[in-house]
Amino acid sequence: ITARTLIGFALSLTRPSSEFPGAVELITLENGIPRHAEERLAGRLVSRTEFDRGFPLRQTVDLDLDGTLETVRRFYPDAASGYYPAAPFKPASQLSDFNGTGTPEYKEEYTEDGAITRFWDMNEDGIFEYTERGGE
Repeated sequence: ITARTLIGFALSLTRPSSEFPGAVELITLENGIPRHAEERLAGRLVSRTEFDRGFPLRQTVDLDLDGTLETVRRFYPDAASGYYPAAPFKPASQLSDFNGTGTPEYKEEYTEDGAITRFWDMNEDGIFEYTERGGE
């Protein structure tokens, strides 16, 4: 029996979180292909990931550990394009609403070459007034 065979019959996998020390990630599989993942820290949900054909599509994350999944990460390109970068998968963008108003006040966009563009909505009107471009 190989590891690939075992994964093919498994309903889920559990592993340590790569982002939150002490958290555990539970990956739900369908025919050996990831469908959903949840990370829990001391029993609290800190991350939820949706997959398309085994590739991450959308992730909601509680970066400040306040109990709210305030950050949304999208992975590029979208599922329709059929192209995915090699693992580990890196997000294309991250949108955060840290104060819980429903309007994201911070956004990051990532390029494949590692550059990051950061955006801030200073008055929370839905328009990002300040932008900063730079490396990782």
